[in-house]
Amino acid sequence: MNVRTLLLTLVFLAATSCSSGFAEFDASVQRDAGIPDEGTLLDGGIPVAAIFTITGCDSLTFDVEARPSCIAGPHRALMFVPLGPGVQAFVWTLPGGDPATSALPSPTVSWSAVGTYAVMLATGGSGGSALSSGTVKIVEGAAGAPCLAPDDCDATLGLTCLCSAEQGCPAGLSAGLCVRLCETTSCHFGEACIDLARGGTSSDVDGGVPDGGVEGGFRVHACLPSCSTSATCRTGFSCRTLPQVAVGADEHAPYSWTQACFAEVLGDVGDSCDDVDGNPDPGQCLTGRCDPLGADGLCTEACSTDDPCPDSAACVAIPVIGSRCLLRCESASDCVDPLLTCQGPGVGGLGYTLPSSEATTTTLCSPKRCTSDTDCAPAGSCVSSGGTLFCAR
Repeated sequence: MNVRTLLLTLVFLAATSCSSGFAEFDASVQRDAGIPDEGTLLDGGIPVAAIFTITGCDSLTFDVEARPSCIAGPHRALMFVPLGPGVQAFVWTLPGGDPATSALPSPTVSWSAVGTYAVMLATGGSGGSALSSGTVKIVEGAAGAPCLAPDDCDATLGLTCLCSAEQGCPAGLSAGLCVRLCETTSCHFGEACIDLARGGTSSDVDGGVPDGGVEGGFRVHACLPSCSTSATCRTGFSCRTLPQVAVGADEHAPYSWTQACFAEVLGDVGDSCDDVDGNPDPGQCLTGRCDPLGADGLCTEACSTDDPCPDSAACVAIPVIGSRCLLRCESASDCVDPLLTCQGPGVGGLGYTLPSSEATTTTLCSPKRCTSDTDCAPAGSCVSSGGTLFCAR
């Protein structure tokens, strides 16, 4: 039996099973010409099984017949992974999902509407065909769902409401967010422990720039849904590069960078970060560091070989200031601050130097080189520091 014939047979089996009562089917293997389903078949085929698991769930259980039951929030990216041997063709039936059907071995599917959905896998191979079923339950209050109060989130899944109504969080988080706090609790599969606490308290001083000064209910370590594109994130959120820490880490612990779904609050490296009075406000930056560079302050981060920058930035050595992450760029329009421009290392400007791992053609958003105040007008003036001339406010 070729794969095309298998697929047509499986589509027929799936359609027949859906019309005759989906919940009746289990993972038992269909017979092949009367040959038992145990061991290697006499015709050389391997017995086909259709059991599967689902990744990305907030909760995943299996019944006595190995049928999965997944609980997740709306728009969560769930991956369906077959576990049975001897399979050459797959037909997934995923009512209400996006997509609703698939012939891929491991499709990624999401549901937007709350409800309980019966899902099915029909498989085929030289050893016969098989059917198995499971359920996906989409619930509000799962990780990543909106909330206004703690009761809006499923406490049985270890979730609490980040930015509930009384916490007064930024506009991007005003709808609240059901999360699992990872100060003490491990994140589930498909989540990352994200450090949102940097810049949340006024404490250390490094280079004359205070680390902190903003209060808010979102200043925690929280498990956020991992992502590769914004399409899998909740409405109003995007797939961002965020600082990831180990469970139980404090606010000054080293971190790496990973992608997770989060609101457009807290600036990335290269974003402006002055407060309403024009003073550097580290609490506006994901890294908890705002250097007094450019006309509006600049989100940066101290960096080294052990503490690298996100991919969007490069770690450079700056005279007097030290090593900092600066935003990569390709043209002057990439640098919106009027006192910054897209330029490479060299004489003038901050006079930064690139590490040997960077191409000599790398250009970064950094303070403009100047020879007089007119080069920086009207937003700033030409100043000298560390033997270099650059535009500053």
